[in-house]
Amino acid sequence: MKRIISLMLTLSIFVCTNLVADFQAANDLNEAVTVDEAKGLEKETDVILTGNIIKKIGEQSYIFKDGTGKINLKISNKKLKGIKITPDTKVTIYGEVSVFMRSGIGRSICVEVNKVQVDKTIPALKK
Repeated sequence: MKRIISLMLTLSIFVCTNLVADFQAANDLNEAVTVDEAKGLEKETDVILTGNIIKKIGEQSYIFKDGTGKINLKISNKKLKGIKITPDTKVTIYGEVSVFMRSGIGRSICVEVNKVQVDKTIPALKK
């Protein structure tokens, strides 16, 4: 009987270890998500977005756009210090999803930005 219990415990530990080892949360993958995907994520989920900051709408509020839609960003002035960005500048945003419930509006989503990275691309040569 002791052997059976010991064997069952060993097997259950092995199975649980494999389940934990194979699981990767969305924020652990280090892959960019689209704006559309980000809007469906839970509060406090880490995200990486690639696209353009197209407009400043407040002291630390901006509109970000990719091929799937637009989302609001909250970027502290410190995070943008020394970075020159135009609406045509492609950037990668590292941040965290924030979800707010607003009366009369419903669910409002924004990304609180931890890092802004300007994507360097080599311009095409003119012939």
